Amino acid sequence: MRVINIIIMATVLYSTIGCAKQELLPSDYVVWVTDPVNGLQKEKEISPLRVEALYKPIGYIISNEKRRNEISQEEYKQRAKELEGMHYITLKLGITNAQQDVTNWGVTDQQSQEERLAYLSFEMQKDIKLVEGTDTLPCALFHFERSYDLSTQRTFVLAFEKRRIASEEDKTLILDLAYFKTGPIKLTYKNSELTNSPNLKLQ
Repeated sequence: MRVINIIIMATVLYSTIGCAKQELLPSDYVVWVTDPVNGLQKEKEISPLRVEALYKPIGYIISNEKRRNEISQEEYKQRAKELEGMHYITLKLGITNAQQDVTNWGVTDQQSQEERLAYLSFEMQKDIKLVEGTDTLPCALFHFERSYDLSTQRTFVLAFEKRRIASEEDKTLILDLAYFKTGPIKLTYKNSELTNSPNLKLQ
């Protein structure tokens, strides 16, 4: 009986240790989130588009804002309270032909260029949804980052209001971008991926 009890205790201890979440410094946490192996960074290519979407936990957003490893419990809680209630995603769009980007692909004149920029800046928001179980969430916050560097990708910051605070449903980002005629592009985040991120090491 004593041997059996020891085995049971050892099993419970091993299980507890195995289930404990890793704790990472903010700089390491950012690296972890952006590693595609961990499931929060999704990529898909459907001609002419190359799509990347990063689901951003609150810890990732705060780590990026502070840009230091010494973040106190208090400042984290204060900022987290401001961010709670939304799903945050950074979307990057590129063209499979690396000579062009989404601002000039298929553009033939000044008028079509202005229409394209207007679409990317304002109208594209309505063509983006996040599906959570039976709920379809519209894109509540949308920002097109107008970069003038040599990158062929363009970045969009998205946010969707949570309807279920403790939802265990998978989330699917759906892009139905009329200008690029790809049909709906879907990128799915499994709930296990969204809840698997390590803890942020705070001061």
